Amino acid sequence: MTAILELLIASFFILTLLLIIFERTHKTLAAMLGAGLSLLVAITPGSVSNGEALIPDIEHLLELIEIDLILVIIGITLMVGVARTTGIFDYITIFLLKKSGDNQYKLLIAFSLLTMLFSAFLDAYMAILLMGSITIVGCDALDINPKPFILAEAIFSNLGGTMTRIASPPNLIIGGHFDIDFITFLLLTAPFVLISAVFTIFIWGFLFRKDLSQGISSLSYNEVLLIDERTVIQDQNGFKIAALVMTFTIIGFAITSFLPFKLELGYVAMAGGFLMVGLVGSDVEKSLEKVEWSVVFFLIGLLIIVGIAERANLLDLLIFPVEALFKIDLLFGVLSLQWINAFASSALDNVPVASVMTVIMDSLLEHYPTLSFNSLLVAVVIGTNLGGNITPIGSASSVQALTILKRSDNLEARTTFIEFVKFGILVTLIHLIIGTFYLSFLWIFRI
Repeated sequence: MTAILELLIASFFILTLLLIIFERTHKTLAAMLGAGLSLLVAITPGSVSNGEALIPDIEHLLELIEIDLILVIIGITLMVGVARTTGIFDYITIFLLKKSGDNQYKLLIAFSLLTMLFSAFLDAYMAILLMGSITIVGCDALDINPKPFILAEAIFSNLGGTMTRIASPPNLIIGGHFDIDFITFLLLTAPFVLISAVFTIFIWGFLFRKDLSQGISSLSYNEVLLIDERTVIQDQNGFKIAALVMTFTIIGFAITSFLPFKLELGYVAMAGGFLMVGLVGSDVEKSLEKVEWSVVFFLIGLLIIVGIAERANLLDLLIFPVEALFKIDLLFGVLSLQWINAFASSALDNVPVASVMTVIMDSLLEHYPTLSFNSLLVAVVIGTNLGGNITPIGSASSVQALTILKRSDNLEARTTFIEFVKFGILVTLIHLIIGTFYLSFLWIFRI
């Protein structure tokens, strides 16, 4: 490859990352612009030494895009978006509001764990969208400050997003690249997530003890008790069908691990999404608007940029410093990678971090045959997902949480960048310490 073309691809790669980091433009626009410019260079005849183009045809281009990842995002966002119109999520929330009594601590636990559950099985970003808007309404009804709940939901959204292969774009990128089945991924990450969740509840209760210790007025709570959760159900049949489709889709994700034939998660997600539209979505055009198309094209653009940079051997500059850590000691390298990923994800969007990490992991596994794949995988997944809790720009969930609080009519709910960092870095450090012990356990027992 000529030095000029190599320099151009490197420039486009760096420019795209800078635009995403500093948010000078919409991240999807930045990724599409970078991908377009990189492709112009990559399809140029003579861009590699044998006279061919770096990306000579459409087949080579499709190799850069994780199609299964794209199908999962389209399918899940379609399914959840249409299901939401039936009132199923509002029904669940009103039920929780009633069962929590007039105790804010119980409400915190209920909202946090429900967010984590939604994140793990229905996508982390969708979880904060659902729970955030519902929480604001619930807190207004109870006349309490929504800040402790929304910020906790951002933390638990990323925690839940660590647990399954479909829960977040970084997991989809990493899991899809290494073709890890749903159950294997869940079994490797769930123990860490559950332990971290318990610690987080106690820490959050302590940090916001002033707000949470205030009682809910009997008048406000009695008004909530008078709400009939059945009134939020827009369509009784649609409600039942939506619950069944989501349940069977989640079961479908799980059983793909045990089938005697290959079934990609993208097929299951698309089946769930299409069934939801066909059986529940009365307006096809409105249903299709539920898909997070900006996320889809952001990922496509980013995967193209990273793929072209990899084929141009530009990512070797990132691989060498990481491999130096593994030369010291393999376990030290694995533990270091968790911390490095976390702080990289706090400054960058965690999606490009995950894309680059798949290339680095390939190189590490090639050069160190005795390296434990499971430990390496969990280290990267923990760091990439939970680094987003350090700053409000580290993940889509954190960004959305702050946006929801800014829109709140309650002035006490407003949260600054520095205030988020103060809470986020403390919780993330505890998560990473737990992760260090957990990774050491996986390494020692060769799990």
